[in-house]
Amino acid sequence: MIASNRGRKLISVIGGLLVAGIVAFAISAMALDSLSPQQSPAVVTDQSRNPPFGNDFIRLIYVPHGLSVTTLGKPGASRAFFGNSGFYSPPLSASQIVDFFGGTTNAASDLVAMRCEPSHANLADPELATWPNVAKFLLDDLTPAPSCPGSSTSDQAYCLASNFNDTSNQPLILSLFNAISFAKDLYSINNFDGVNLLNLLYGIGNSNSGLGFSVKSSANQSFTAKQTLVNSVVPEYLLKNVTLAQANCRCVQVPAYNGRDNQSLSMTFVWNRGRLTAGACRSVKRILPF
Repeated sequence: MIASNRGRKLISVIGGLLVAGIVAFAISAMALDSLSPQQSPAVVTDQSRNPPFGNDFIRLIYVPHGLSVTTLGKPGASRAFFGNSGFYSPPLSASQIVDFFGGTTNAASDLVAMRCEPSHANLADPELATWPNVAKFLLDDLTPAPSCPGSSTSDQAYCLASNFNDTSNQPLILSLFNAISFAKDLYSINNFDGVNLLNLLYGIGNSNSGLGFSVKSSANQSFTAKQTLVNSVVPEYLLKNVTLAQANCRCVQVPAYNGRDNQSLSMTFVWNRGRLTAGACRSVKRILPF
């Protein structure tokens, strides 16, 4: 068993440790602080990879000043990306969290931080952001193609998803190759219009690996396979784009001010100060310490 203080000291030494293979990840002091003394980094990581994933999700986005945010994702999207709140305690700054997500900050826009603990899993339906899950989502979200392989981007995507078979193999690399090949075919539809469809539906872009981990510091970057695996640090999920209320979310919306994105953003602050206002994120003037 690892006590809280002792865990912090240990993680300060091994904070950069990566469990490497085909998928690499690290557990940092952020996760340990939220654990009970009976939980090890291995246990919390295992829980974060299997339903209900700890049932505590966090999402940070930037929106135009004053825009009312009432849903998990952008209008027209089927799902939205979230992280696991337990990996961001003790508090990190918004810029650090966004970097772990593989995104970038926007100092001129409102910062929106939503923390969700879905009480009805079937509404938000959290799933790891993996290519086999994306295949399942496409079959649910797209109109069935009249014939395959289809001509439109959406029809071709539906056909690829319907033909995808998540096979069991030994060596395991064959299973991963099958999933990555499916993703490559999706991206390549109609001169890479497939990635536009994936972005519209799920927010999937060029920095997503589809391995169930966000790729740290990957925004607008070209990475080698080694860099992608080394920077695959924290889990990421896709939740249905339901309302904040339906997903049992608390949400704060913070306007721009000097130094905002470098302040510590506590998950407790988001929950305690983020009670919804008429179903929308609550506007707060500043990030406060908790």
